[in-house]
Amino acid sequence: MLSGQAGLLSRDFTDPFPEKLKREYRFLKRKYSLKDTYQSVHFFRMRPESFPGIRLSQLAVFFSGQTALFAWIAETSFATVQRRLMVCAQDYWDNHFVFDKASTVCKKRVGHTMAATIIINSIIPLIYCFGKYQSDSGMHRKSLEWLEQMSPEQNHLITKWMKMGLSAKKAGNTQSLIELKKEYCDRRRCLECDIGKQILKTTDEQTF
Repeated sequence: MLSGQAGLLSRDFTDPFPEKLKREYRFLKRKYSLKDTYQSVHFFRMRPESFPGIRLSQLAVFFSGQTALFAWIAETSFATVQRRLMVCAQDYWDNHFVFDKASTVCKKRVGHTMAATIIINSIIPLIYCFGKYQSDSGMHRKSLEWLEQMSPEQNHLITKWMKMGLSAKKAGNTQSLIELKKEYCDRRRCLECDIGKQILKTTDEQTF
């Protein structure tokens, strides 16, 4: 269903596996009256290990291994969710990056960093919003606690902050720095930012 709705099963294939997926998708599409999507998936500037077919297979494996998924996430720990996310794509993808094109054998597993990224950008915001919507202080607190349990993110924005002498010990710190950059620095809201006001004040004093 995931591959079909993503438009990856709209052609004829040589390999039996994608042909089987296509037949099953046609059945599901009729059964559930699924509508065609008009947004295509992208391969450009992506590492082969992150190609859509592989990621959707990993997502399907994750979904199929757990019922009442949200309730399970709400009740379990960060470490357990992270381990559960580190799934392997179906065996077909061991020697494929795209349908019908064989490649060298390599197990396509969600890595530690990718699992953490999914938790930070998808699961934690969901838990936080659910807690706010339901006025559930426990869920709200849990989302913030998870950010404090996770290691700091590593990306180009955080690297720039580090070069300026700032340190981030937890994911909560790096998320704050990313938000500060996007919401204040990029929008030139320096006069609304305590850091920006302090920098401008120091500059004015030095100039004077």
